[in-house]
Amino acid sequence: VLQAEAHGGLTPALNHLCLHVTKYMEFSNVLAIARSRTLYEAIEVDLETRAPRKPPHGFWANVAAVMRCTPEQMQQVQAAMRSYTTSLSAISDERMLL
Repeated sequence: VLQAEAHGGLTPALNHLCLHVTKYMEFSNVLAIARSRTLYEAIEVDLETRAPRKPPHGFWANVAAVMRCTPEQMQQVQAAMRSYTTSLSAISDERMLL
């Protein structure tokens, strides 16, 4: 999506993809709160075969390298991850009390 926006804007097909990704992310947010283990299991499923599969070693490092984030962007991502982890921990702790 970032590449398309940087090199000529959105096409109808990309708009369609963005719509589905947005819906998926909204669903994932709800699932993360309601049933976090189910979310993790869904993330680790091959969408073509529907079989459980974890990304190969180094996958996320390669994704990060392709993104070419500036140091400021990396700080923002790390701050967002800390905030997310803190929020999710608080929710998990509260659920444990129930």
